[in-house]
Amino acid sequence: MSDEHITSKAPIHLPRPEEDEDQADNDLVTVAAYRFANEAELARMHLAEAGIEAVLADAETVNMDWLLGAAVGDIKVQVMRSQAATAEAILQNMRQPLPDEAEEATESKCLSCGAELPEGASSCAACGWTYEGAEETPDA
Repeated sequence: MSDEHITSKAPIHLPRPEEDEDQADNDLVTVAAYRFANEAELARMHLAEAGIEAVLADAETVNMDWLLGAAVGDIKVQVMRSQAATAEAILQNMRQPLPDEAEEATESKCLSCGAELPEGASSCAACGWTYEGAEETPDA
C-alpha cells in the first residue's frame, strides 16, 4: 500500500452556535430515574397529563439487560430545562400516598356497623359482629 494516498489534514473546526437563553431552556434535563420501565412510563404519563412533554432515556438499554441500569444510571425521565422545577414537583406529589389511602391502611372498621375496631380485635364491641365463625350461619 502506498503512502501517497494518505494525506495529513488539519482538523476541521466547526463554528459553535451561540447559546442564547431560549436554547438553554430547551436542553433536556433529568428530573427522575427509575429502575423499571413501567414506573418511568407512569411518571412520563403523569407529566404528559400536566402538559409537560417528557422523554425516557436509556429505557431500551435497561429493558434489554437490567444489570446495565447501574451502569447507565437507570431509566431517566427528561424534560426541557424550563419545565424541570414544575416536573419535579409533579413527580414528588405522585410519590406521596393520598391522605385517604394512608388512613385506611392504619384503621380497621367493623364490616357490619362501621365502628372502629382496635388492632387485632376479632369482634366488634358496638354490635357484637365477629370474624370468627363467619362461615357458619346462625340458626334462626
